[in-house]
Amino acid sequence: MRKFHINNRGEVNPCSAKDGDCPFGSVFSTYDEAIFSPEYKKKNSNVVKFESALRKLDSKLKRVIEVRAIGGFAVLHYTQTDRFSREIDSYVKNEFTNEEEKIIEQIGIEFQLDNSWLNNRWAASSFSDDIFDNAKWEKIDYGFKNIDFYVVSIEDLLESKFRACNIDESDEDYVFRGSRDIQDIFAITKNVMKIVTIKDMKNKLKTLFDKYPITARLLQDNEHAF
Repeated sequence: MRKFHINNRGEVNPCSAKDGDCPFGSVFSTYDEAIFSPEYKKKNSNVVKFESALRKLDSKLKRVIEVRAIGGFAVLHYTQTDRFSREIDSYVKNEFTNEEEKIIEQIGIEFQLDNSWLNNRWAASSFSDDIFDNAKWEKIDYGFKNIDFYVVSIEDLLESKFRACNIDESDEDYVFRGSRDIQDIFAITKNVMKIVTIKDMKNKLKTLFDKYPITARLLQDNEHAF
């Protein structure tokens, strides 16, 4: 009877090895058993894939680079939820070399991530952001030799999410922001700050509610999803 294993890329494949001899770890009796297993979930976790990709990148770099993660990866880091993120947005001003960009793209293919899974799109522009320019950063020790990795502070991340939602209804991003970023705010406040009601959130985050009134209304309108 055919058995299945989960390879290092998180793919479920038929296992040709005998029970107990599979080089990828556990052997499953059915495909469904494999995809619903904790091992499948772990290997297909965005965080795990990104960390594995970063480790591979670290081994190939010829110089030390700096990564300052914001956005979706930062939300994942703090909340440890199943939120999906396509990339690690890095708020730094240093550009990657052509060779480094090729390595990043190849690693993206290997780990089934976007080609731009690690980007510093601000490096080649004069873009400036008042929140991130003045943000506090937490250094994360992944044990890398060639990557200095930082994540924006939870307070600055939360404000960036409040600001992202605070746009007029006529803006083409209104529905998108009102969906993704509101859910991010809920995830941060519930999983990290242990806030369980909108009323409690409003009391504890009064400054943000006053500063970003459109976001405050969206949060109250979506209280059923909290």
